[in-house]
Amino acid sequence: MSDTVTPTPRGYAKNERAATEINLTDLLGIQQGTELADMKKVTWETLLEASKDYYAYEQTTDSVTWTIDHNLGKYPTVAIIDDSGESVIGEIQYVSINQIVLTFSEAISGKAFLN
Repeated sequence: MSDTVTPTPRGYAKNERAATEINLTDLLGIQQGTELADMKKVTWETLLEASKDYYAYEQTTDSVTWTIDHNLGKYPTVAIIDDSGESVIGEIQYVSINQIVLTFSEAISGKAFLN
């Protein structure tokens, strides 16, 4: 089934929904009427549990490099948070389809979520 679109002043609007549509509130277990402030409670763990294949890694001691053997058999996307829950950006080196090395500008501990 293909979507039909209608031109609007700002672009195109869909007239029909796609046959395979994902309802994120159901996927993430969010109740209707949830306030935006409460949405912060949706964690990376919640998002990844909705995914079929994922790997969660925890680095408990501060380190500039984290070597992660994930055995997912692919080059996964990576999300990183430090031990205070803040998003962190690091350099990602794909050693193989089953291992990555994360490098940071300073030694940190936290979690990496791969899918």
